[in-house]
Amino acid sequence: MSRSSNCVYPSPIRQSIEKEHNTVVGRQEAWVAWLFTSPDFQRQGLARTMLLHALARLRAIDIEIAKIGVDAENAFGARQLYESIEFKHLYTNIAYVKHL
Repeated sequence: MSRSSNCVYPSPIRQSIEKEHNTVVGRQEAWVAWLFTSPDFQRQGLARTMLLHALARLRAIDIEIAKIGVDAENAFGARQLYESIEFKHLYTNIAYVKHL
């Protein structure tokens, strides 16, 4: 999240391209990461706009497949957003934590 003059703006979106992985799988893939909006800016279409812009940037450098992760219990509609622009469910990941 970026802050300027006491205003909170949506976060920048980032892409991750793992060249070694792409060589192994024989295609150009990338992960979209850090897509979120501050609660004050949610439900305004900003995440959709940022995601579509990121996808266009990836397309421009010949990325064939874009992947994005989401918490399966996301209460803010991320899954619906991703599915609305034709992302398909790939797999479900389970994470564990142990407090020490």
